[in-house]
Amino acid sequence: MMNLEGTWIMTRTIRVALLATVAVATLCMNVATAAASGSAQMYLTPSATAVAPGQTFTIQQRVTVTGDTVNAVEADLTYTRSAFLTATGQGSPFSTFLNSGGGGLTQYVAGIAGAGLGGDLLIATTTLRAGCTAGSLSLGYGPNAAAISGTTHTDIVTGKIGATVTVGQLNPSVLCLSPSERGQKSTNQKITLFGSGFTTTSTVHFAGSGITVKSVSVPSSTKLVAAIVVAASAITGSRDVAVTTGSNTISCSACFTVMPAPTATSVSPSTVGRGTTTSAQVSGSNFTYRAKVAVSGTGVTATAVTVPSASHVNFTLTVATSAATGTRNITITNPDGGRAVCKACLTIG
Repeated sequence: MMNLEGTWIMTRTIRVALLATVAVATLCMNVATAAASGSAQMYLTPSATAVAPGQTFTIQQRVTVTGDTVNAVEADLTYTRSAFLTATGQGSPFSTFLNSGGGGLTQYVAGIAGAGLGGDLLIATTTLRAGCTAGSLSLGYGPNAAAISGTTHTDIVTGKIGATVTVGQLNPSVLCLSPSERGQKSTNQKITLFGSGFTTTSTVHFAGSGITVKSVSVPSSTKLVAAIVVAASAITGSRDVAVTTGSNTISCSACFTVMPAPTATSVSPSTVGRGTTTSAQVSGSNFTYRAKVAVSGTGVTATAVTVPSASHVNFTLTVATSAATGTRNITITNPDGGRAVCKACLTIG
């Protein structure tokens, strides 16, 4: 019996693999090998959903395994014109690793199991919010989605079935926001609100504390743009939003979400010499896909940023020969504007 342990590792064809211990040896399974005897069908359910603009909806990522078992899956979810809110592995027989989309239009999901699993299996459940534009939203599996056979250690997926979400027309008496989520510690975030009856005297109010409206512009009677700041102390979760114009108020319920800010606790290596280029990693929490990395001061740049998990950001660190010695701050910014600063955690030697 193999002792299986999950790990986020990247190969050419799949980002999740098995770390299998057989006696003393450790073997990394590469999925691009011989074909397996069984098959797996990955699908999303429900396959078709109708929602109003700005409405939340839930999708399950599932796999049906026939004639074999699987003990590892990757079930990356891709989506269009909608916002990622939450993902959970609750109810799944897999130990599930989730790396949320955070505005990147991809939610990374990987799962492992200590024993081979067969039949119809839940991988993860994802909640998203539809955008404000009427039409069809497409959801599907990413190119690296795979199910790894427990017997041959190869990818046995033979089909990937997506889903569609039909978004209805805007209701002029109900607000719709785009984007509909921003992170704690985000500044100068422009939110477009769709509705009716807007004028230059319109005011915008977000329920609860911690969100400040800095300015409002009104391109048309049906479109308003608010610049907001989300405080570090803003409570995460959904908020009601209202626009008041004279005696008239239009609103929406739980239509805006405050996302948790990332935290950055350390960087490795913590000391880098001038005139060098090296791979580096920031550790912390709540990092999301397409997060950006910035280093304070001049002469030090971060490029080739990847987010293998919610607790790590990898990048290439280049230090110019002219860079000043001393400590630097590293700032991680998620696509939703949430920021983390690792203060004086990098030293230029």
